Amino acid sequence: MHRITLERCSGCRACENVCPQNCIRIDSNRVDYFEAVVDEKKCLKCGKCKRVCPQINPPEKNSAIVAYNACSSNGALCMRSSSGGIASTLYKYCLERNIKCIGVKFDNDLKLSYQFVNGMEDLRSFAGSKYVHGDMHNIYGIVRDEIKKGKKILFIGLPCHVAGLLNVVGPNDNLITIDLTCDAVMMPSLFRDHLRYVEDHIGTKAHDVRFRQKDNEYGLTVVNDRGNVVYKKDAWTDEYMLAFRRGIGYCSSCYDCKYATDKRCSDMTIKDCTMPANEKPRIKLYYRASQVLINTEKGRKIWDACVLNEGINCEKYSLDKIIRAEKRFRYPARNVKGNCVFRMLMKVLSFEHAIRIMYPLSGVFKEKIERGEK
Repeated sequence: MHRITLERCSGCRACENVCPQNCIRIDSNRVDYFEAVVDEKKCLKCGKCKRVCPQINPPEKNSAIVAYNACSSNGALCMRSSSGGIASTLYKYCLERNIKCIGVKFDNDLKLSYQFVNGMEDLRSFAGSKYVHGDMHNIYGIVRDEIKKGKKILFIGLPCHVAGLLNVVGPNDNLITIDLTCDAVMMPSLFRDHLRYVEDHIGTKAHDVRFRQKDNEYGLTVVNDRGNVVYKKDAWTDEYMLAFRRGIGYCSSCYDCKYATDKRCSDMTIKDCTMPANEKPRIKLYYRASQVLINTEKGRKIWDACVLNEGINCEKYSLDKIIRAEKRFRYPARNVKGNCVFRMLMKVLSFEHAIRIMYPLSGVFKEKIERGEK
């Protein structure tokens, strides 16, 4: 076995899925990177893996045509979402028209992966932000087979995963892609470690994990099988979210992201609304607005139909202002100096212990801010 460790590997599994010999396996270390494990005895040196790699060969990117501030007119749906409920509204529109939808969802073992949305009753599981890397597993082949049958697919995911899918499937009128602007994603191994720590702490198995709850912004909330909240800490006191907010534990590919640009490879981009302090969206809001960038005519067509049929509240907004306000349209996440210390500590300590050594006073600072102290 030959291990190819690439700091820019996003763990999208595109190479693994196209290999004719099934001789590639995507693995990861505990802390910060993915790697391809290749069985050289089986490898044909055909080069398919390199051709579909979105880090080596990014697909064609487009400048946005138009942008909107937007919010779903469904108040209940908005309250289940992290911002304007736009992704869930697009899922709803497509499901009602027999367009199959794919997004990220936690499975029964709380592993995050890309899955098909199984009807309207399943929408809740796909709503909201999830600050961990999602596994693409074998979704490529399934999408390719469905498109060959003439089925339409809506795919919502990270920019690098959209790129991997486009490289494998190729441009197709039946594939609608939407990327979600992200700062970076945490390594799944760190999330699994922390979840086990939380379960040991609360003395029961977690049934659901929620990020960005309305009453726990950027914190972590864990629910048991009875629907009761059994763990709830904010971004100052939960070690996992504290690490995320401090830029610790990101996938190493995020620091060399090929998609941290205003040119996108998807048909549409959805992001949290960022505006100057003296401006506010001039639309009816149930919670917060999203911003939507239309990148292709295919994206414009489905957006206009969704606005018309689902009653999305939206207004056109300046593309230049959005690009200036959104740092991930200009440069990737910065590799903070603390990551060197973090990697050393993780060789001998648990994740939680390492973070608390690095940021021992985060809870104290939070209490002072809440009391208005300097």
